[in-house]
Amino acid sequence: MKILVIDDFHADLVKGLEQQGCVVNYQPNSTRNEIMNLPNEYEGIIVRSKIKIDQNLLQHFSILKFVARGGAGMDGIDTAYCKDKDIELVNAPEGNRDAVAEHTLAFILAFQTNLIEANNAVFSGIWDRERYRGTELKEKTVGIIGYGNTGREVSKRLNAFGCKIIANDLMPDKISDSWVNSVSFEELLKESDIITLHVPFTNLTHHMVNSHFISQIKSSSLLLNMSRGEILDTFDVLKLLSKNKFAGLCIDVIEGENAIGFPVISSEIKSLMQQLKHKLLITPHVGGWTTESYQKIAAVLLNKIVKLKNGGGYVGHE
Repeated sequence: MKILVIDDFHADLVKGLEQQGCVVNYQPNSTRNEIMNLPNEYEGIIVRSKIKIDQNLLQHFSILKFVARGGAGMDGIDTAYCKDKDIELVNAPEGNRDAVAEHTLAFILAFQTNLIEANNAVFSGIWDRERYRGTELKEKTVGIIGYGNTGREVSKRLNAFGCKIIANDLMPDKISDSWVNSVSFEELLKESDIITLHVPFTNLTHHMVNSHFISQIKSSSLLLNMSRGEILDTFDVLKLLSKNKFAGLCIDVIEGENAIGFPVISSEIKSLMQQLKHKLLITPHVGGWTTESYQKIAAVLLNKIVKLKNGGGYVGHE
């Protein structure tokens, strides 16, 4: 089996595939044009986010048996075309779920304790204990939207803090843990002190968080998006935050982001971001980006691809 790897992965992935008899062409720095000029001889493509796996690329590599993505979600891949052509889809949400869950807790705790503002104040020569009095996470109601690999790991950690945890998922049967109550979408928005999003980007979730969504949550609520930037109607949500319609926003993703360089965002959004620094925490899509997840993603993909190679059939993606 010949496999083309067109993004950066831990060396264990290539080494493991070669040990299984695969011929691997590792091209982490190649441009799309360079990839499109490669011969049509690959049965598998492995990618992260750098290059979109669209219909044109898939048609060029017409003998593909699978497309694998190093991470959660399958955005950036023409999944409909793959399904039509019986190309298996593989991803590795198990590989970075711990990293994203820990980043989620870091966001929540930093916001609850005013940690970043207090740190910056001290370095500016300000020592004001009362101004940076925090709030405790214990007994807060936390709503998890999307109860897959990552949502469940977040719930485990929140349970240790003594939170009341509620969750909503399109497949309610996934919410079976004793420490979590499955509730309707409307009830989750109404009851939660903290809402964290762990859903894939689809037509259903595009701009799911909009003015109507915000109108249903508490003015004291903290909102987190750990999924994809396009799930938020960014401009509307930031405008509502500036009007104190909710308390704070933590995002690891943003509309317009790409694999390289700062996101392409409007001057209006940039201006709002600057105005709202005391209510807004942003990181550059590093929630699942840890030393450990780098290796775990490789291990998960290797295991699933070997299963496919050996005739194991559908290995699934979330």
